[in-house]
Amino acid sequence: EENKKFIIALQDVESKINKQKDLIIYNNTPVTGFILPDLLYSLFNIEKNKIKVYPNDKVCPIENQCLKWNSNKKIIELNA
Repeated sequence: EENKKFIIALQDVESKINKQKDLIIYNNTPVTGFILPDLLYSLFNIEKNKIKVYPNDKVCPIENQCLKWNSNKKIIELNA
């Protein structure tokens, strides 16, 4: 159920992602490990080398955009 809500939330945020910049995702997302970068690559048509996974406590660098799963609201927060 959490995975389904995450995928729907990804579709909602896709148009806001700048595909020229690196995209950082945090490792507390429902879909974890190597699957998530491949999934984002397929959904967003973004280069795999631009997708990075960060630990949950690492701050999003200002020059990047970061996706963070809010499990309470079931939404993806995008810092861009």
